[in-house]
Parts: sequence; C-alpha cells; structure tokens
Amino acid sequence: MSVVTCKSTEVTGAVILGAGCVLHPTARVVAADGASVTLGPGCIVEELCVIEAGPGGSMVIGAGNLFQVGCRVRAVAVGDYNVFGAKVRAEPACIRLAHSQDIITDRCFPIFTRTRSTHDWRAAWVRVLLL
Repeated sequence: MSVVTCKSTEVTGAVILGAGCVLHPTARVVAADGASVTLGPGCIVEELCVIEAGPGGSMVIGAGNLFQVGCRVRAVAVGDYNVFGAKVRAEPACIRLAHSQDIITDRCFPIFTRTRSTHDWRAAWVRVLLL
C-alpha cells in the first residue's frame, strides 16, 4: 500500500509515513532539528493541519488516526484510531493523549493528572457542552 501526498503538502525533516497514509493539500508534517515524526499506517491528515515535533523531540502517532481540517498537534504520542476534530489544538504538554478510539473536538480540553507510580503527567479529555 502506498502513501498519498499532494503537491502543496509540506513534509519536512525526519518524517516516517506508514502505509496508506493520506496527506491532503496544505497539510504540514514537520520535524524540527533533531526531532522525528512517525505516522502509523492509514492516518489521514486533512487540509491546513499541522503535525509538528519540536527541536530534539520525537512524536509517535498510531494507526488509523484522522486529523480534520485546521487542527494542530504537537503532542508527544497519540494512540490508534482517534479523530481530532476541526481546529483542535493538542500542545506538547499532552504527553500521551487520545489512547484509542477517542473523538476530540474543539469543545474539548485536556485535564492533566499526575500518576503516583511514575510521576508522569497524563492528559484526559473533557468535553465542554455549550448550552
């Protein structure tokens, strides 16, 4: 299975695209100096999305994720089969988010918790309902 990218797609730095990945026009996948980005098989990155790993960092994204129009993901790791809704922002403070089959919309925000055993910060997403 091949990877599909468009002429206006930007892929910069150490980026590995899994089989079946689709990058729409104007999508950007950027690995800064010394960083790397790995997209698992079957990921779809729609228009105006930015997936970015900062200098010296690495980002691993699991299989079958959908990044909808205009979202920006700079988290360290993403699980499998998640949907990031249009214009969602996932910043580096989210150490690991969207474990599996989550739907994250622009009305969600991360709540950070610290585990007792490892002292790692983890993000849990909370949906904000506007009435």
